[in-house]
Amino acid sequence: MTGIPRARQGSHRLSQAQQNRLRVLALRCRLLQYDYTKATKPGRARKVLGGPAGGRQPSDRLADLVVWALYRDLFLASVHVLIENWDRSLAYDNVIYGLLSRTGHRSALKEYRNAVFHSDPMTEGKRLKAGGRLAGIMKWAEALVDAIESHLDAHYPLPAA
Repeated sequence: MTGIPRARQGSHRLSQAQQNRLRVLALRCRLLQYDYTKATKPGRARKVLGGPAGGRQPSDRLADLVVWALYRDLFLASVHVLIENWDRSLAYDNVIYGLLSRTGHRSALKEYRNAVFHSDPMTEGKRLKAGGRLAGIMKWAEALVDAIESHLDAHYPLPAA
């Protein structure tokens, strides 16, 4: 592990506050992941946004797409916030380090997060451009959340209730 600072080699122990922050951020990602997965089902927008009961309307498909994109955007932006907090914690894990080392994924995710949360007419094109690069990044982001949760569970188990 040459080139990795000593703290990155596993000598650093997370404080309780760091553990809690990472757990909350990972949980937020997991909930948003669940929501965007559920949003792919037809009629989900009607449940989320409310609307009259009854048969599907022509606008339902578009509304479903908008709700799915909303949850996907929030999920991916939240994964980047989780990455930033992981970096600040100085924790180290080989699996997570390997995922974070993948070329281009992290920078594309940061561009996307910035375009989602700093939205204006000038950044909409950037969001769409970054969104086109996210097809392969989605699985990577999900694997990263899995790895961070696994690291926390293995090294910082929650006390039994």
